[in-house]
Amino acid sequence: MGETDGLIRDGKQSRKECYSSRDAYWKCLDRTPESLAESKCKTFSQEYEKSCHPSWVIHFNIKRSNEVAIRKYALLDPVDQLPPVGQSPDVEAEKKKTFIPFY
Repeated sequence: MGETDGLIRDGKQSRKECYSSRDAYWKCLDRTPESLAESKCKTFSQEYEKSCHPSWVIHFNIKRSNEVAIRKYALLDPVDQLPPVGQSPDVEAEKKKTFIPFY
């Protein structure tokens, strides 16, 4: 038995514990304002980091960062704020004056 005994666990059960602690931590982060998340979710964070292999923690944290950024971008999509193309009455009136159908 060496120093890495804490990192060597049975596969299925350790994954289950890791995913469960990760999900609990992420749920806490989702329900807590960003300014309070570090203090309110500290116990969940410690359990998550204890239950998961460090490389998994890094992977999951990157994955969460990307998902949060996508959610924020989807809510603030600047394309949704643009007026519809060609809906200006002046532009439409001008089109009708200059349009000559091709037969």
